[in-house]
Parts: sequence; structure tokens; C-alpha cells
Amino acid sequence: MNIDQIANCGAGIFFAMLALIVSFAAVCLLLGIFWVWMLVDCANSPLPSGDKTAWILIILFTHILGATLYYFIPRRERLRVPPVAPPVAPSAS
Repeated sequence: MNIDQIANCGAGIFFAMLALIVSFAAVCLLLGIFWVWMLVDCANSPLPSGDKTAWILIILFTHILGATLYYFIPRRERLRVPPVAPPVAPSAS
């Protein structure tokens, strides 16, 4: 191996590591956005007060795991059940 081959090999490793670091940072950013989204969604949800407090604490202390659990358990159930319309009073005609 001559010196040019060694230099080119080092540049390839540098750019591979740089791509890995940038990819890792992008994934971390997306996970952080997801975590904040689930925290805000839980805080604004119509869950009972005790359940809401419990879920907020779960999301705060378990981070991505808690946010993922919240996404698949109460949030999905809330979105799946259609809201019930209030009963309409009969007209007095």
C-alpha cells in the first residue's frame, strides 16, 4: 500500500462515521419530537384526571418507551371510539 491508498482509506472512514453520526442525530431528533407530541397529546386528552396524571408521569420518566406505550394503548382507543352525539330533544309540534 502506498501513502495515497492509506489517505483515501482514512477519508472513507471519516465520511462513513460522519454519516453515522448525522443519521443518529436525525433519529434522536425525531424521537424527541415524538416524545413531546405524546406528552402534549396526553396533557390535552379527555382522560380522567388520575389516568392523565399517571400517563404524564409514565411518559416523563420512561421517555420513548412511555410515549410508545401511550401511543398504542389509550391514544389508539380514544381515536377508535367515535364521540357520542348528545341526544336531540323531541320537537313539540
